[in-house]
Parts: sequence; C-alpha cells; structure tokens
Amino acid sequence: MNNLFRELQERGVIRVVGLYGAIVWLALQASDVLFPAFDIPDSAVRMLLFGALGLLPIVTLLAWFYEITDHGIQLETEVKVTGAKRLWSRNEIYFVIIGVLAVALLISVYLNIQESDSEDNIPAAFISVLIADFDNLTGDPLFDHSVEEALTIGVEGASFISSYNRHRAVEIVKELNEGVELNNENARLVAIREGINLVLLGTISFDGREYSLELKAVEPVSGDMRAEVASVAAGKLEVLQAVSSLATQLRSEFGDAGLDEAKLVSGETFSARSLKAMQFYANAQQLAQQGDHRGAIGLYEAATTEDKFFGRAYSGWALSVFELGQTEEAERLWEKTLPLLDGMTSRERYRTLGVYYAHVSRNYGKSVENYAQLVKEFPADNVGRSNLAVSYFLNRNFDQALKVGGSAAELYPNEKTVQSNYVLFAMYAGEFKKAIEASERLTQTSEPLFKVYLGLAVAKLVEQDPIAARAAYEAMSRLGPAARSLAEHGLADAALAMGEEGKAIAILETGITFDEADDRRYFLASKLNLLAMVLLDQAEVSKAEAAIDRALEASSAVAPSVTAAMLYARMGAFGKADDIGRKFRARLQSEERAYGDLIEGCISLTKGDAVAAVDAFASSINKTDTWLGHHFLGRAYLAADVPAEALTEFELGVSRIGEATSIFLDDIPTFHRVAENRYWLAVAQVRLGMRKQARENLQVYLKTMSPEASGDMVVDARAKLAEMSFQGSSD
Repeated sequence: MNNLFRELQERGVIRVVGLYGAIVWLALQASDVLFPAFDIPDSAVRMLLFGALGLLPIVTLLAWFYEITDHGIQLETEVKVTGAKRLWSRNEIYFVIIGVLAVALLISVYLNIQESDSEDNIPAAFISVLIADFDNLTGDPLFDHSVEEALTIGVEGASFISSYNRHRAVEIVKELNEGVELNNENARLVAIREGINLVLLGTISFDGREYSLELKAVEPVSGDMRAEVASVAAGKLEVLQAVSSLATQLRSEFGDAGLDEAKLVSGETFSARSLKAMQFYANAQQLAQQGDHRGAIGLYEAATTEDKFFGRAYSGWALSVFELGQTEEAERLWEKTLPLLDGMTSRERYRTLGVYYAHVSRNYGKSVENYAQLVKEFPADNVGRSNLAVSYFLNRNFDQALKVGGSAAELYPNEKTVQSNYVLFAMYAGEFKKAIEASERLTQTSEPLFKVYLGLAVAKLVEQDPIAARAAYEAMSRLGPAARSLAEHGLADAALAMGEEGKAIAILETGITFDEADDRRYFLASKLNLLAMVLLDQAEVSKAEAAIDRALEASSAVAPSVTAAMLYARMGAFGKADDIGRKFRARLQSEERAYGDLIEGCISLTKGDAVAAVDAFASSINKTDTWLGHHFLGRAYLAADVPAEALTEFELGVSRIGEATSIFLDDIPTFHRVAENRYWLAVAQVRLGMRKQARENLQVYLKTMSPEASGDMVVDARAKLAEMSFQGSSD
C-alpha cells in the first residue's frame, strides 16, 4: 500500500486529482452565479456534477500514464528516457490548487451572504389582516369609514399582505348578533372565526392644531401587540398622507422589501384625492356587495363628483350599472375609468382591469393574463388568486380552474366563497368525487354557502343516486330565497333527467310563482324556458311560446336569450329565433357571436337543411368551444346521415360531462342534457352497427329513467333495446 501511494505521488496523480477536484468545485460555485443569469435550469448543475464524477477515472488514468513536460505530453516511461523536465513542479501545482480553492471559497462566501440578505428581506409567510373601524375621537363624521378604506389600499401595497374584506366582516358580525360595528372586540371575534393573522386597530384624534393617527397590529386571540405606528397631519387635506405614512411604517415593521417610501408618503398609494370621496366609495362598495346596486350607484356618483379622478369609483359605478343591465351606460363609464388607470396602485389597476376583462369585454384570455400577473406580483392577494381561478373557468379551462381554485382553498380555508368555488370547479371539471368530498366537508360547517349543495347534488346524480341528490337540493332550499329558487330549478332538472315530466312541471310552476313574487328575474327566465321545453315535448306549442315570451320579458341576459332562441327555432318560430341570433352575431365578444351561430344552426336543423346546420355549428365551435356546440353538431351530422362524425361529437359530450351539468356556466343546473347526450350517442352507434356499445349506452340511459318515464326519447330507447335483444346479443 505504501509503495502504491509513493508511486501515485511520484507520478503526480494525487496532485492532478487534487487540481481537478478544485476546478470542479470552482465550476460548481460559478454555476450558481452564471446559470440563473442565462436562465439555465437547476438540473444543469446536477449534470455538471455527474459529468465531473464520470470523468474522474479518465483523469486519474491519464495522470498515471502521461506527464506534461517541456517537450510536450509524454508517457511516464518516455520522461525517464528522454530526460525531459516536468512543466510544473510539485510546489507550483500545490500553489495552483490553493489558488483555485481560494477563489471557489470566496464565491461560496459571497453566495451565502447574498442568500442571507435575501432571506432577511423575505417575510416568513403571508399575513392576513382585518382593519377594524378607526376610533374617531375628532367628532367629525368625515373620518367615519374613510381612513379604513385608504389604509386598506396602503397595506396591500406589500405583496405578502392580504386585507380581509371589511364588508364581509360586518356581515359576520351581524350573524354573531353583535351589532353592526366592526370595533375592537367584534373585529377580533371575526378574525378568530376566519383565521385572520392580525387585527389593525386605529385611532384618529384632533387637539385643535393637528390630527394624530395611531395604529396597532394585535393578535386576535391573545390581544398581544405585534406592531405600533403613528403619524400626524397638519390639517384635513393632509390626513390621507398621514394614513399613507401609517401604511409605510407598518409594512416596514413586517419586513416589506419593496417599499418606495417617497411614493407612499407623497400619497401616490391612493387613487382618491379626498376623504369625502373615499367615504362615499366605501359606503357604495358595501351596498354593492349586498346586491343593492341602485343604492350604490348614487354613492359612486357622489364619490366621482367629489373627486373626478377617482378611478376605482368609476369602475365600481360601471359594474353596478352593468349588473342592472344598462350596458351602454356601463360602457360610457368604463371609457372614463380606463384613462385613470395610471393614477392607481399596481394592485388596484390589476383588479380593475380584471373586472373589466372578465365581466364587461368578456375577453377571458386577457382576464387570465391580468390576474396571473396580479398573483405573481402579489401572491398573498386572495381576491386575485380566486379571480384567476374564475377567469380560467370562464375561459373553459376547467382543469386549471380546479388547480388554481384548489390552491386558493388550501391557502384560505375560512374563505367561504373560495371553498364554494372549489366545489363548483370540481363539478365543471368532471371531478365528481372531489366535489362530493369537498361539499360534504363544507356542509358539516355552520352556514355554508348554498351553492356547495349544487356540486353535491349534481355529483350524486352522476353516481345515479337521485335520492341523495334531492336531499342535497332540499337542504339547499332552506338557506334563503336565492337558495330556494336555485334548489327548485335543480329539483325540476333532476326530475327531467329521470323522465318525470309531470313532476318537473309542478316544481317549475311553484318556482315561477315564487320568483315572480321575489323579483328574481334571471331565475324566473331560466325556469320559464325549462317549462317551455317540457311543454314542447308534450306538443303544447302555444303554451310553450307564451312561456318563452315571458322569459325574455323577465331577462335579456345571454343564457335566457340563447335558450329562448333555440326553443323558438325548435317550434318553428324562425323569425323570433333569428331576431335574437342576429343580435348575438353582431356583438364583439367571440362567445356571444358563437351563440349567434348556434342559433342559426338550430334554425337550419329544424328546417331540414343539415349541411347549413353543420356549417353553422362548426363556425360556433371555432369561435368558442362549447359543449352545446358539439352536441348540436352531432345532431346535425346525424341529420346529414354521417353517423361516424356524429359519434365523435357525442363521445366528446360524454368526456366533458362536467360542462354539461350547467351548459352556460351560470350554475343553473342542466343535468338533463347529460342523459339526452347519452341517448344520441346510442343512436349514432345503432346507425353504425355498433350494437354492443349501443346496447350498453341505452341501458345506462334507461337506468337513469324512472319507470313512469314516457317521453319520445325514452320510448325510442326502449324500442331499440328490445329490438336488439330480439335479434340476439352477437355483434
């Protein structure tokens, strides 16, 4: 062993291997600096290390057999014969090794310092805060519910801080029977219930010369103070800047590395320029979130009168007007809003544009881009993350909506809307087991949002458990008027999915009376259209047309209008159907133009022009890929006697069953479409001679029907199945 070690030393193998190891370490340290600069993935570092280890035996062998001399590279045996001198002495090699190791060590120390500094600037976790009502000791009502709104905008300038919705907090206070004030005690109760990290308690006072503002961040349970900041204002006009200073100091206390103090203190944090405008805006927001858009409009207008550059007030006003169906007025207000984006904070701007893209222009691709950037820059923004999931959903990317919605649900386990949305995303994505698990967990909590039961009911229908589905709808109906209305529609839909038309009519008639009395126009229109569909099945054409007319009077929204036009086309009222279709084809949004083509296809299909119907439905799908478009394209292919093409469309309908449960993505259940698609799939298979598959699908279809079902499709399905059974089971 000693002889081997001496030989390794003599041949310089140990020195070469040492130098090789030092160079490899230097290369690895340098890669930590260079690779990120050129966007080289981290996996390249592992490849570099494995490559170096793989070359080590080769380097060792080369060092054993060869030597670098003043005569070039020679074999070790030749060196002794020729008397050549080694190029580097033993000491020189050691100096080189030490030098390389020193450089590598310096790089390593530098990286550790940088990492330490970076970690010091990154908060340990997201922080959720609830801003309680400021204790207004000035006696001036101007400061009631105005400084809180300004402070919300200020603290949310930090990417890791999320402010809990104050209006939602007030609703919880009401539920707890603790009054309507979001004072110290009530705010802490809400924070404990909702899992909020900190409560911000503020005070504003006036000593005759200046205004003093104090802010404390306290733990909800213990009441221990985490931070305390203060600022002063020489007069009312300077109070907003003082609030901005509070936000700056608080963010600094929590380790915000992205502070631009000059901008914050100068007041650029806020888009409003007066406390009065902020107060009007805060009150308008509260009314809008309660659904009182008419009341909110007046306050939004007052806010913009007080401050004509208040962009958020214009956007809120536009959205409330839009919710009331005043489209042209909404567009006029958005024309005033968009030029004011530059005066907003980044977070305000992203939120405002998100609302515009998702609900006004319906450019869902841009909505996804906008909210994705918001979440990237402000990862703690629960509103942004939730709306990103909704935007994916509206863009019909249900899998991604479920993924992002699931992430939001994990981050915000106490946010009821986020949790409810996750159930619905699972339903639309066809992940019914996930929908059941989440909904059953949420229904065990106190007062879940009623749409949680929609996901549960639909999932149970998919599992062919109508008793459990009805129980879920009945539980939903006990959660308020809106819940009752949706539950009645769901019960009627479930009855139709089982072929129980008489039961469906009775439920719908009761629901229509209730919706008329409660002025729920969208639900009313949806029920009237569903009733009209059943009446057409029973050849009650005049009654069906009257129901459709009433539906359009109740609501001109997209889903009721498209459904009405499709029903008009089915009954041969082509003029009425085409009037609606032309309006949709003339609109800017691709989805609405797609519905215009869909209506045109339904007209052509009823007229017997299968070729024109195929073209119209294909055009509709090219504009927006809807489940309904594929279903009717399959029907048109059957009418054109090309069942192979029809088969593909109906199979796609089965694979996208989640979308079929509410075809307009408005959470109005349309589960009866699932059974209908299954029937048409079997028809296409019968035409193609696929008897085994057709028999299986007919059996599945009829299994969902009650024994009393007697509709045309049910009768035909029973006849086809009986015929195949008579002919034998061989294919």
